[in-house]
Amino acid sequence: SGVPRGRLILLDLYAEVFPIWLRTASFYGIPFIFCQLHNFGGNNGLYGALPHLLQGWSGALDAHPPSSIVGTGMCMEGIEQNPAVYDLAAELSF
Repeated sequence: SGVPRGRLILLDLYAEVFPIWLRTASFYGIPFIFCQLHNFGGNNGLYGALPHLLQGWSGALDAHPPSSIVGTGMCMEGIEQNPAVYDLAAELSF
């Protein structure tokens, strides 16, 4: 008993730095959203790991065997951060 296949989407919350999908065979085939967790606790500053975000996203798309990625997500613990990071994260799906 559990959640039926097709009724669950997982969030890989810190995927740009610590991707769980790589350690779990793409969540064992369960669809997941590649999420970026940009800041912790609302810390302000113009920072962001743009190369990690790009490499992680392209790695999930180009994985062999194919990953079960279905989208991108942004998990922000604060606002008024580096807009370039969020612009890039929003563009990745397109």
